[in-house]
Amino acid sequence: MLEDQNPKTEFGEASRNGVFDVDAEQSLTLLVDFKLDPHGTFDEVERQLEPLRQRGWLTHFNGSDVIRGPVTVVGTGRTPFEKVIANETYRDIFMDAPLNLFSAKTPHPESKKYNYTNSYYASGDLYDAVGFPWLGRYTDAQIEKMRDHIEGAQQAGLVTRYWNTPGWPVGLRNYVWTTLVKAGADIVNADDIKAVSKEPWGTWG
Repeated sequence: MLEDQNPKTEFGEASRNGVFDVDAEQSLTLLVDFKLDPHGTFDEVERQLEPLRQRGWLTHFNGSDVIRGPVTVVGTGRTPFEKVIANETYRDIFMDAPLNLFSAKTPHPESKKYNYTNSYYASGDLYDAVGFPWLGRYTDAQIEKMRDHIEGAQQAGLVTRYWNTPGWPVGLRNYVWTTLVKAGADIVNADDIKAVSKEPWGTWG
């Protein structure tokens, strides 16, 4: 797909186009869920990424700044942080940092090690982070807690997302999506792609 999007022609040679026709500059985020043998898996993922690396198609940190590419690789689950940051001058696998460590008001000391040079997402289980919307609505305190986590992570330059969002009933699902968007979440976790593609996102901010 990337080769098709970056053809060599008599008129020039494209090299940084992504997979999306409607927005060639939009990077595709590839989430890799590390589970068993995370250190061995990390080494294998690095090896498998070499064709993309050689073509310059990976978002990477070059020792001083992050250079955006058509593909951004993010390790989640048991991704070994020490492997992510081992190379101080080049890295192209980024962390999915724990969102619950971030706070605009009272950040956890451990959150300071995560930033845009080593992490991309800051993610968290919505139920664990803020609780369930009993009676179909979050309390003001729950929404404030949600916003506090989101703002804290965004201050570190990270993209925020909550997972384990309810999918049913539809009314509750839509309410949670709406609340997340209004609270400033960057990514909405959704299993029903058809439904989420039809929602009036432009009116929810």
